[in-house]
Amino acid sequence: MDGNLLVALMAPRPLLLQTGSTDFWSDPRGEFLSAVDASRAYDFPGKKGPGTDIWPETGQPTGGDLVYYMHKSGHGVKPEDWPVFIDFLKTHLRP
Repeated sequence: MDGNLLVALMAPRPLLLQTGSTDFWSDPRGEFLSAVDASRAYDFPGKKGPGTDIWPETGQPTGGDLVYYMHKSGHGVKPEDWPVFIDFLKTHLRP
């Protein structure tokens, strides 16, 4: 199964894809392309995908309900990732 299909299966639920620019085992560009293709599954019920098909720079989260975010480094969570995570949670997981 390709990554775009796995991402599309999450629709319409909120999803944050986080990666690192040098995490070549996870293929950061491929993750973004999967999100772009899966955005059709998000757009159908009125949710928002990445909103662009241009691979964003590091540190620039893109999207609405399906968010792609890439930090500058390898695999793992970096301190600069936390504000992105918290903003995503505040937006999508309200009581």
